[in-house]
Amino acid sequence: MAQEEHRIRDEDAARVDGYLVGDAGVFGEVDRWIAIELRHRYPGLSAEHEDLCQTVHEKLLDNLRAGRYEGRSALRTYVTGITHHTAVDRVRQLRRHREGLAFLAREAAVDREARPGAERFDVKLLHRVVMALPAACKELWYLTFVESLGYQEIGRRLSIPEGTVKSRMWHCRKKAGAALRRLRRAGSGSQRE
Repeated sequence: MAQEEHRIRDEDAARVDGYLVGDAGVFGEVDRWIAIELRHRYPGLSAEHEDLCQTVHEKLLDNLRAGRYEGRSALRTYVTGITHHTAVDRVRQLRRHREGLAFLAREAAVDREARPGAERFDVKLLHRVVMALPAACKELWYLTFVESLGYQEIGRRLSIPEGTVKSRMWHCRKKAGAALRRLRRAGSGSQRE
């Protein structure tokens, strides 16, 4: 058994070396591992598999260059772990995006009730809401909804804990709702004049 483990470690060390120098065969093998993991465990993300695969390769390359892979597990297991975490982060991003859209849809429904005959949520009004937010909220919304970053990555970029990102997002949503109500009141007041 020890000989088998030693052989696998040697093969993985050779794979790592090959991957780092751009060996097409090793790259293809790792690419297949990633594709299998995504296809079997994350079929709901099939439209994003190519982008996710690229992201996993970038993370793997960064980790290998930084010496984070220490060979305590098989390289395939390590790659599968990176793939899993990358896919889970994307699922979370999509969920947050849907939550943001649901918030806007609820506000649009309120807008239609408040202004009969309004068929769609006013994009200009949305822009005005975002512009009325504090700079910290604008930045947070940009990172979340435009760059589609997860809370962990946003926290890393802003040098704050992930929990703080979540808390700030909650406060920013509240501020957006208040700004929207203010703008609606101001808009309905100017329409009456």
